[in-house]
Amino acid sequence: MEPLRTVMFVDGRNFKYNLQAFRFQFPEEDKESKYRDFLLDEKHFLWQEFFSGVIQKFNKATNYEHRLVRVYWCNAEKMRP
Repeated sequence: MEPLRTVMFVDGRNFKYNLQAFRFQFPEEDKESKYRDFLLDEKHFLWQEFFSGVIQKFNKATNYEHRLVRVYWCNAEKMRP
């Protein structure tokens, strides 16, 4: 059976917001017990690895092989009355 052609839609506003909210700490080299906070943003994010991981999870969850064809990044504007 051929792989299923798969398209993903990403809610860009929420993805970017959650990515920026993610923080991790790394010990500083010159200080023994001090940690430095790091933030992630889209220019430092490993997109290829991320989407490959998502496809692998799809494969496992559905018992079908998926092939990522395209990713659509959607940014919805806030609605005002």
